[in-house]
Amino acid sequence: MGGDWNAKHVNWGSRIATPKGRTLYHSTTNCNCRYLTTGSPTHSPSDPNRLPDLFDFFVLKGIATTHIQIESNGDLSSDHTPIIATLSTHILHKPRPPTLVSPLTNWNDFRYHIIAQTRCNVLLQSPDEVDDAFDTLTNLIQEAAYLSTPPTYSGKNPTYPAPLYTRCGNKETGLLLLLISIHVDDKEEGRALTRGLPSTITQRFMHAHWLVWP
Repeated sequence: MGGDWNAKHVNWGSRIATPKGRTLYHSTTNCNCRYLTTGSPTHSPSDPNRLPDLFDFFVLKGIATTHIQIESNGDLSSDHTPIIATLSTHILHKPRPPTLVSPLTNWNDFRYHIIAQTRCNVLLQSPDEVDDAFDTLTNLIQEAAYLSTPPTYSGKNPTYPAPLYTRCGNKETGLLLLLISIHVDDKEEGRALTRGLPSTITQRFMHAHWLVWP
């Protein structure tokens, strides 16, 4: 169920929490429901003294969020931005939002880099100086995050060397010979083909420079 709920709560992306928003939040929590939002403001008031906020979202139950994709539609002319939810029969692969840090970030290194590179004698007497100081601080934060965060696995399949593929194929062939054939020579050949794969994998991981993470 989706629409304009006219209820604000920080849990679905609003700026503040109103009584209606708290009531709706507690109701959805008690009923084991979930809310699906774009995280962006969906209402842009014409009054310049009022700020845009999020009112429009979906409330669902019993549907995995991995099968739903939600997006905004700015084609219509209204003070509310329409949102569209797409329900799929298979898992939707959603791109991960870009982030500066990860759970592996070393926050001590981050803090030390910020402290070491911060200069307190910066002039802030003109708009240009304020802009330059802001840009310098932004670049410093990005640099500190990059240096203190190790690269993470992208989720794609790694590239394995050809010998390892060959070993796996030989083991499959050897297992088939052991299971199907009754000849002694085939049995010996099957045993020979199945040997060596564990040691090959161990040696490859000991020299893990061959493993390419795209």
